[in-house]
Amino acid sequence: VKKEKIIYGNALTAGSDLIYVGARTGRDGIGGAEMASRNLEILDESSVQDADPFLEKLLLEACCELAENNWVEGMQDMGAAGLLCSTSEVVLRGRKRTGKNLGAKVFLNKVPKKSSNMSPIDILLSESQERMLVASKRKFRKNILEVFRKWDLEAAVIGEVTNDGNYTLYYDQGEKKDIVVSTKLGD
Repeated sequence: VKKEKIIYGNALTAGSDLIYVGARTGRDGIGGAEMASRNLEILDESSVQDADPFLEKLLLEACCELAENNWVEGMQDMGAAGLLCSTSEVVLRGRKRTGKNLGAKVFLNKVPKKSSNMSPIDILLSESQERMLVASKRKFRKNILEVFRKWDLEAAVIGEVTNDGNYTLYYDQGEKKDIVVSTKLGD
């Protein structure tokens, strides 16, 4: 990677998209980082992620193609603590870098899932493999999504960067009232 083409894990601008790309979120890998710190006398295979090397290669190629353009503010993999960690970290880093009171809105129903009956907590903490979070200005959305389609990758706009300093989660329960959780980011 050329030094000037490195994309750091930052979200820098209020109104920017948070784009999910890669494998669907599943229950595999929930608690994977926690499992790595436990005594391994008892093997809990539910916390072991299901890897897909071919999908990983496609994701890598698409991300390298994005690095050749100036469409992306930031990019981060969804590793330990999954979506919860990646969405909050990119915003906190962007806040530190810009000095702005950045926050995030995340719409959990927009996250591609392996199972339709995953809880909001499962969606947030899944450590499924081959997933990336991209922060980009909305004007580049079409270009970025086209790159992902070209590489046959599933992608969805799951949120946006805000300027209110809050981390807000939305989860539509259908006929029931939506679940909305909001907290000051960094608290």
